[in-house]
Order: sequence, then C-alpha cells, then structure tokens
Amino acid sequence: MKKILLIILLLAVYLYPQWNTAVSTTINEPALFSLENFANKDGIHIVTQRSSSSNSIMYYRLNSVGIVQATTVIETQGYAEFPNITGANDALYISYRKGNNIITKKYNYSTNVWDQLQPITFNSQDNFRGIDNVYDTRGLHLVFASGPYDHQDIKTKYYRYPIGWYNYTDYKDVSEQSYEAAYPTVTVSANKVHVGFYDSGIAKTRDKNFITNTWESIQTVYDHGIHNVYSGGAKLFSFS
Repeated sequence: MKKILLIILLLAVYLYPQWNTAVSTTINEPALFSLENFANKDGIHIVTQRSSSSNSIMYYRLNSVGIVQATTVIETQGYAEFPNITGANDALYISYRKGNNIITKKYNYSTNVWDQLQPITFNSQDNFRGIDNVYDTRGLHLVFASGPYDHQDIKTKYYRYPIGWYNYTDYKDVSEQSYEAAYPTVTVSANKVHVGFYDSGIAKTRDKNFITNTWESIQTVYDHGIHNVYSGGAKLFSFS
C-alpha cells in the first residue's frame, strides 16, 4: 500500500504542480451512472452515462468555474454504456458501446455537430468488459474487451483511426492467449501506445512500438487487481 500511495503522490507532483480549488458544477444528473472528463483550450468536457431508457449518453462543456457552456444529447437511445472522451486542443472524440457496436462520435468544429465514425461491430452474444480511448498525432486509439463467455475467452482488441482517414486500421488482439483480458485502458507516449488489461486476477500491459511497427511482449504489472495505465513524459504509470 505504501508503494501505491507513493506512486500516486509522485504522479500528482509530476503532473499537477498545483491543485486548483474544487468547484461545484451546474449539471443536474439524478440518473447518473458514470462520468468521464477531458480538458483542452475550450474548457472542461464531460460525458455521462444515464441509467435510463432514453438519452443515455450526454455531453457537457464547462468553463473553469464549473458553469455549463454547452449541452448535447450524444445518444438518444437508451442503455448505451461505457462512454469515454478524449481529444486535443482541436479535436474531441466520444466512444461508447451501444448493443453490439462500438460507436465513436467526433466533434466537427466547422459545423458544430457530432459526426459518427465507422462503427466497430462485435458478436451480439459476447460479454462486454469495457472500453477506453486516447488521441494523439497518430489519431484515435481505441480498445475494448469482449468475448463469448463470462469468465473466459475475453479478448482485449486495439484499433486506430488515423487523422484524415475514414476507417479504422491496425487491428490487434492485444491479449492473444490470455484467458480473461478484461477492463482495458490505453495511453500513448512519444513512440508507443500502451494497452493495459486485467487477465484472471493479473494486471498486464502491452506496448506497440511505432518506430519498429511491432507489438512487444505482454508484461505483468502486478499479480492482482484491475488497473489503468497512463503515460507521463518518459514514465508509464499504473493505477489499481
């Protein structure tokens, strides 16, 4: 436990030299199930999942003091889930699961609307175990986990949507022979994409090297728990 607390403390110092005062937002979400956020030059962007039969994915843009500047219904149908938001100063992407499809919507700064990218379809009978996304100069990196059985043959899959393209590329079953590769996370560094996942009680990570265009070997992070991976400078951090 001391090591985990130390890593978190060092990360906070490394990434956030000074914390601002917490603010309350004007968002009212009585049926809130989950929330993800991302910040850029335009403000704080929040995507929420409602546990309701309609308007299940919502988007909010806030200013620095927590006042809502824009609100958009991203998904009008019910029971969409696992929303994640990412981007850059000139890009915003929201990815989520709806039925047996991974839906990603990209904000169009010219028209001020959310355009839908090509969906990714998986087996409708699959168990679904999470989704994550991250964006950099190589495009949108997306991972999700699904498989035919509840606690076996769950695979973590990676896709990349390059800037200026109209389809996904670089598909990879990151987990390969893993038994239950669930709850994936993804982050990027200068020359690599890093995918973390949970495999039958073991937290693992695997990297793709864009210089050599190869996937490296799966690495064990620690022998229990679900984790998130995050790249900060030249370091790769794992949270459980």
